[in-house]
Amino acid sequence: MKMWPPVLSLLSSSSSKIQLASAWIVGTAVQNNDKAQVAILKYQPLAPLLSLLESSDMDVRSKAMYALSGLLKHNPEAVVQFQDMDGWNKLKLALLDPNIILRRKTVFLINSLLFQDPAGQQESSSDETSPAASASVPPPNSTATAVAPAPQSSSPLTAAPLERGPETLLSGVEHPDVAKALISSELLKIILISLLPSSTDGGNGVESIREKGLMLNYGPDGDQEPRRDLDYSEKAARCLLTFTEKLNPSTTLVDEETLRLLNLFAEQLRSEPIEEVEDREGTRSTRATELSIEQESLDNLERKLREIKVTGDRL
Repeated sequence: MKMWPPVLSLLSSSSSKIQLASAWIVGTAVQNNDKAQVAILKYQPLAPLLSLLESSDMDVRSKAMYALSGLLKHNPEAVVQFQDMDGWNKLKLALLDPNIILRRKTVFLINSLLFQDPAGQQESSSDETSPAASASVPPPNSTATAVAPAPQSSSPLTAAPLERGPETLLSGVEHPDVAKALISSELLKIILISLLPSSTDGGNGVESIREKGLMLNYGPDGDQEPRRDLDYSEKAARCLLTFTEKLNPSTTLVDEETLRLLNLFAEQLRSEPIEEVEDREGTRSTRATELSIEQESLDNLERKLREIKVTGDRL
């Protein structure tokens, strides 16, 4: 219908209402629509969407993130373009936005990008990830239908054709290493610091943020700690748990400051919750249970952190 060029041109309108509406249209069109995600890329939509993250209008920034999320999810080619446009650093603005809703959307997107990054999956050795098993089970979030192995029979059988996977995964483009990008852009440090008490020494990460005049806290006056917003904190904590699981031990380096902050984060999960509550059995809750983090996830995090200590800077 040749609608992409006129719709995308409106992202650069002088009217914030038109910018908001066009970003909303883009996000709705590409959300869970792999063919639309592929079709839009040739019109270079990322540049205007990233620029809208710097809009003075809070609602425009929010809708720009909505559109970016729909475009980047399960779309390696779009993530490559995003990375080439310094997209990771652009996410810093959203992660330090006065609006906590935008911060929630940002950490949710980062967690989604970590999940879809295939890096680190080669470390799994379970039978479920063996070639034989993976041949009959589609990848997570794939639209492909699982096909059971054909039964053994002496009579000739015609194999049922497999459905095509998502168009976004057929380009052959390798997905960028998201964990490595989070470290180099310092996005990881910002997420870690946001979940720690304000009195915690955040090291160079905090100083670099303050030097740029950005706020670690949120709200119109910048006086509210993000860790006190349970929705944000749960999403951010999940993001950090995914990060530790996705790191490749042989290729990704973690500096001492980041390692220190990761250990402080683990300690916070074991500490008392911000809201004093008791579980059904009458025992005192922890920050981890307050954020709906399972014991297994917490144990896995601490195991990973012990591995970092043993192997030095390499995880």
